[in-house]
Amino acid sequence: MYSFLAQPNALTHLDLSGTECALDMVCAALLRGCLQYLAVLNLSRTVFSHRKGKEVPPSFRQFFSSSLALTHINLSGTKLAPEPLK
Repeated sequence: MYSFLAQPNALTHLDLSGTECALDMVCAALLRGCLQYLAVLNLSRTVFSHRKGKEVPPSFRQFFSSSLALTHINLSGTKLAPEPLK
């Protein structure tokens, strides 16, 4: 799935809620393949592997700073720490 998301595509809506996907890996893949069109992203109840004291993965930051078409994101139930949300 990560390979598919990393390929150039025209996805506009992506719902990965309740999956065992690692949020940082999803962001890395989306950064390479889905920046141009992705408008709605549902990642509720996915896994975020951030540990206290560790830096937020660069792919996480880059994806959200580069996603110009993104209008709606759902991160509920991911137990994100305040740092990644900044």
